Amino acid sequence: MAGRICPPTSAISIESSAALELSVNRFDRVIAVRGTDEAGCALAQSLQVDHMPYLNALQAVQDCTAAQKQVHCYMTDADTLDAARESNLPLGKYRMLLTLQALDPSLTADDVRGLSMPELRQLEQTLSGTDSTGQTSGQGAQSGGNGQNGNGNGQNGAGNGAGNGYGSGKGNGQGNGARYGQAGS
Repeated sequence: MAGRICPPTSAISIESSAALELSVNRFDRVIAVRGTDEAGCALAQSLQVDHMPYLNALQAVQDCTAAQKQVHCYMTDADTLDAARESNLPLGKYRMLLTLQALDPSLTADDVRGLSMPELRQLEQTLSGTDSTGQTSGQGAQSGGNGQNGNGNGQNGAGNGAGNGYGSGKGNGQGNGARYGQAGS
């Protein structure tokens, strides 16, 4: 019986300065290597990973990209890979596009295609209103009467609150956005 080709059941996208896709069959063997950009095409032609277990193929790729910083690997199903290919984006950028579209549905593949992953992560932070630590910031103020503390609430991050009682009191602090002011005496 002639050898049968087992169709891909998953894909692994490797992205650094070169972007590659490894198509993997149900036996965890690499059945295709495709570059998704110019540098990736050149790297794909130099790799000898066909029919190799995907873990061995990843090690071979890692050896080739050891000098590069920020190498990311993504694994997905065939449907998501097809959608990424249809949008003409590497898998990592496609997944980031989906995240960004949840924040701004008007974004398209063309909007993100020329951006680097650090630029896309910065865009995500801008759209979601988070800082580099993933926290949002806010301010709050509330007056307290009859010598009671005033509470100011920020959103999950640094904020300032001022409390006014019979005197004038102010408080600043950090943590979960809640700020408490002391009443003056």
